[in-house]
Amino acid sequence: MCLQRAGPSSSPPNLSSLCSLFPFPFSLFHFPDWLPALEKFGKTFQLLLTPEDLYLLQTGLDTGGPFVAARWAATAAWAPGSLKLASRHGDSIAFRLESGALRRGLRGAVALGAESLELRLTQRAPGGAVAGGPAAPAGGAPPPPPAPFLALASRGGAAALAHDVPTSRPYPPADLDALVAARDAAPLCAFYVDVGGVAGRLAGALDRLAPLAGGDVQVEAGPSGRLALRARGAGVASGVALAGLPVLPPAARVEEAGTGGGRAGGLGAEAALPPPGTPRLPGTLTATTRARDLERSLAAAVALRPARALLGIGPSDSPFIHVMLAFRSAGADGGVDEGLDLVMRLPVVEEE
Repeated sequence: MCLQRAGPSSSPPNLSSLCSLFPFPFSLFHFPDWLPALEKFGKTFQLLLTPEDLYLLQTGLDTGGPFVAARWAATAAWAPGSLKLASRHGDSIAFRLESGALRRGLRGAVALGAESLELRLTQRAPGGAVAGGPAAPAGGAPPPPPAPFLALASRGGAAALAHDVPTSRPYPPADLDALVAARDAAPLCAFYVDVGGVAGRLAGALDRLAPLAGGDVQVEAGPSGRLALRARGAGVASGVALAGLPVLPPAARVEEAGTGGGRAGGLGAEAALPPPGTPRLPGTLTATTRARDLERSLAAAVALRPARALLGIGPSDSPFIHVMLAFRSAGADGGVDEGLDLVMRLPVVEEE
């Protein structure tokens, strides 16, 4: 990562000097694949850089509701020792950018077969003039303020490619703190149901259910590995239930009586949808959310093929639906990559 100070008149107010060229990391090649999935929530992102992690964040201002956080650990995103980041506020920097411009620049680097990529947060006067250049003639109108850019420079063999991504100005400390607080706002749920193997089926069910209740769907998750989606409207009720799904952490699993461990029908087997008023298994949680938000989360799971796609429901005093995608490690052990994840926090709506 390269963030370079061009001079007192052109440097963002909370940015110190840094510059580094690093090998193009494997994980960043996945950016062009990730961005279309994230763009289903909104066309703008907030890029947060810390010494430990790189985040692409979307708040309600970007999505109209859900909070989305894609995280790459610094060890996964940058070559060892290449990231040099300093600011006047905790060595963290954040700014907003359009996803389309970032996607085009990264796709260009991939098409080039880039071996290295340099990122530089800089500013340029309108028309391409370098910030801090000659002043306007005496008596003339003052020049417009320089605009910030994230400059991408990729190199592969004898070829090179440059691409500028317009950004907002770096966030002042108060806005940076608010973004970090939003990132850390939600606690983990009591348990999660792994829907990775059935995400496509659930997305198809949502297409059928959404029109019934004005676009809302009730989600019911049980510690036995049972997941149900329901919709009601105009005297009509419908839904789908799946049983035998993995539950994490394993200690949270509670078996249903008479199910033989809850997996007799196989992983994600369709189950009977209990009629309204049927007592639920202790620990079962419900929440209602917008079907389109849940469908976008499931679509990300289908497109990105994570090792796990975990769905949980937050506590009743602060309800939300939590979808977390964990990815396979590139190592020989085939475990979960601790340096890469995608989290989606969906707001709930009150049932009438």
